[in-house]
Amino acid sequence: MAAHVHRRRIRRALGLAATGTVLILPAACSDHSHIRLSASARAAVTARANALIEPAAAAELQPTPDAPGACATEIFGIDPSSATQASQVRTVYAWSDCASVACHRATADGLFPVVVHLDGRPSVRIPSDHDYGGQLRELFPGSLVDLAASAPGDVATLDRRLAARIAAVPSPGSTAGCRVTGGVPILAGD
Repeated sequence: MAAHVHRRRIRRALGLAATGTVLILPAACSDHSHIRLSASARAAVTARANALIEPAAAAELQPTPDAPGACATEIFGIDPSSATQASQVRTVYAWSDCASVACHRATADGLFPVVVHLDGRPSVRIPSDHDYGGQLRELFPGSLVDLAASAPGDVATLDRRLAARIAAVPSPGSTAGCRVTGGVPILAGD
């Protein structure tokens, strides 16, 4: 499944539709001034969304059992759009740069748009490759579909934040037994 997600990362970065048709899509603007949350409220919403996204992404990316996930998330929309406090946000629309982690290294990664429902029964929705464009239109409000279909505005920052998050994620078992075989981190004894 890791190659499946990696292909999605490449296809989305190049702006290719599921049909293989080339689309010319601008990178998403990293200026999300339309979001009225203060910096601290935005950080709280991002942290809450990220905590829900990481297990979902780990399940999607997981090359090995029990590998934890790590994500860096950039919010590009919220519902209600008029929310000014973290507690008012019911849904988050974001880009997540995620990895499955073993021995403090990424074993599989993916960059994808995600919808996180925070109220009621929290849930995470990640579009699959099957009818990707249709799923974007289904999952994202009309005003955010183009942002979800394009690359995030600052991938380099997301990558740096993901690298820091990977370094902070505890690996299952002792990291003293970690070794790398063929570029893939392996816990000794596996």
